Amino acid sequence: MAEFVYLMKNGDLYKIGCTSNLESEAGKMKPGEIIASFKAKDPKSFEARLLRIYRKERIPDTNYFRLSESQVDNCKKHLEGKSNLPKDLNDELRIGL
Repeated sequence: MAEFVYLMKNGDLYKIGCTSNLESEAGKMKPGEIIASFKAKDPKSFEARLLRIYRKERIPDTNYFRLSESQVDNCKKHLEGKSNLPKDLNDELRIGL
């Protein structure tokens, strides 16, 4: 079953995560809002790539981040497929070959 990788905003914090039920996850984040999401075949590895990219902005021991406007725009591009960030292991292998 495919899952969603998402970026949500709640106040001045952002959360990067993955879930099989995006609506349920959004409900848990009230009054937060979904900024962008991507339905992935390999959500854990795609989420891990995003977490590595923004690791310096991460609030320790959470999946919450303090992102700048440009970082939010960049993350949205990754989630909307408008970047060359590998979406799954097959994409990553093709890039490496």
